[in-house]
Amino acid sequence: MMNHSEETVERVRQEHIHVFRQLGKDMMTSGLEPETLPKLMENELDIARVANRLNQGPQLLESLRNCLRFAVAAAHCESQSEGWVLINIESLGESTCQLGKTAWSIPLWLDATLVAIILRDKAAISALANKTLLERLFKFAQSSKQVVGRESFWLPYGEALIALLNGDPQALSYIETALHQLKLCRSYVDPACLLSVDQPLLELMASLTFGDVVQWQRKFEKSLDSYQQYYAREENQFLLQGLFPIGLTALATLAKDKGFIHKTPIKLIPSDLSQAKQTAGNLSYCYPLKSILTANEAHWFFDLQGFPRNGRQHTLIEKNQHLIARYEVTGAPTIPHARAEFVLLDDPLDRDAQLRQTAFPLALDAGELLFLAQSFADHKEGTRALLVDAVSCVNAVIARIASGEDAVAPASIISREGKAIYAAEPGRFRRDRLLAYRDALQLQINQADKPSDTDAIHQEVSHIAIDAIRYQVEPIIKAFAGDTSRQYLQTLKPEDSDYEKVFTGEAVELARKAYTELWNKGFSVQYPTSIQSELCTYVAPAGLLGQENPLSRDFPQGYRAIAGWLNPHRVWVAWCYRNPTSTAGLNYDGLVYIDDHWVWLPKPYRVLAPLGVRRV
Repeated sequence: MMNHSEETVERVRQEHIHVFRQLGKDMMTSGLEPETLPKLMENELDIARVANRLNQGPQLLESLRNCLRFAVAAAHCESQSEGWVLINIESLGESTCQLGKTAWSIPLWLDATLVAIILRDKAAISALANKTLLERLFKFAQSSKQVVGRESFWLPYGEALIALLNGDPQALSYIETALHQLKLCRSYVDPACLLSVDQPLLELMASLTFGDVVQWQRKFEKSLDSYQQYYAREENQFLLQGLFPIGLTALATLAKDKGFIHKTPIKLIPSDLSQAKQTAGNLSYCYPLKSILTANEAHWFFDLQGFPRNGRQHTLIEKNQHLIARYEVTGAPTIPHARAEFVLLDDPLDRDAQLRQTAFPLALDAGELLFLAQSFADHKEGTRALLVDAVSCVNAVIARIASGEDAVAPASIISREGKAIYAAEPGRFRRDRLLAYRDALQLQINQADKPSDTDAIHQEVSHIAIDAIRYQVEPIIKAFAGDTSRQYLQTLKPEDSDYEKVFTGEAVELARKAYTELWNKGFSVQYPTSIQSELCTYVAPAGLLGQENPLSRDFPQGYRAIAGWLNPHRVWVAWCYRNPTSTAGLNYDGLVYIDDHWVWLPKPYRVLAPLGVRRV
């Protein structure tokens, strides 16, 4: 049984948890600022320390996870150049934080990284164990003259931990440097803490690097004894850091994962609990709203950011009269989870006008696209798909050349990658050079394909079929152009039974309801002028509209997201009335052939946006 004194201490510690939790809620609800994140991290660590002493396992785990969420958010604030961080924690609430300086100290960074090790949170380890981030924090500490964290040993201390996690043998060199500088340090608030807690940790890290099981066990017991003696001193016994040996627990976790057999009184967090819930689901880095000219540009944007292609999901929404592609992505080296929204520019045939009129910055500038094209073309795998991406990237660069100009405007290239390419060779951004580069890449694709005689026959038959449909539909489009009385337009009105022949699943009723309302209300149709005399017609089966190919390329990119809701065998048509001397024009889409008649169902991606994306 506990005596009166022990009961009092436990009651006080329980009250500590309540006070700390309320403090966290207050900081979250009052609005997050970058410099608030380290305070929230410290707050959660204090809760974890008290919970550990009280053997409150669930509370301990929750606080450690919360600490990691704030730590990864702080890493984003320090490392990213635009956007914000969204944090959603059930016990504290939801809040956003703009990017900026966090005044985050390396000792706190060390604690957070050690917590990530304890929880075996690979995504958080990837985000935190980042040498660039560490150097940024150390540089800030030097310039701001932080009370703790500016001493010279902290940088090699952190570098040693990162190297240890990466299996880098240079960890020993960093450890030796940190130990040497630590022993010489006289300016630290409490040098005894360095010698009793941090020096033993560094020596343990060296044992892990060597892989010496016998030495590890001996040094671990010595380190634990040193830690306990330091916090048993009268002047230190009420310090919360003494309630939970974070560093020793983390290194013991690493040792266990390396297969070391060790006996320790430290109770490690069970692996099944530590991996039950990672940080990503409650924390997102959010990119600012961008615009894209083709659907592929969103994927190239994430390629450039380092997100694997198998970790992406997106849906379509409509916001302020704009069609938006909303992405959720995971798995970049330093960003566990991110969100991004892109304005889908409806008329890819009128790109110059879009570039002038849109209020949203493009997700990729011409320099980034050329950098990507080069990366795809030079990739060691050298697959056909990568070459196709390279060609498409070059086409996107060409699309960014303003009408009447023969090169990309230098002022439009604002990215680091783009500026480097432009500075090295500005001539690469001329239209003639870009066309030559694209044709050379296309030649590589053609040579790699080498179609058999059977393939060639199938391709020829396909082209003949497309040309036949184009020949059939052009009189309808020309009649549409002169139909100012709207009498001909009514002949393209769909019948009630047409919807189930064009759409699939839930899209049938959604389309029937929306288009019936649109046709009854009447369309606002803009007709071509007399100088827009050139007709461009694009034909594709719905089954090919879900991915990049020669037939889908000139359709509005919204079709990519909703192609899975379309009957794959129905043929769709997009078209443009254009001035022969201009690349701009008046664009339409949505003609569909149904058995024996044509109907007009314009912009189906807007109508089906509530259904999101359906994979083809």
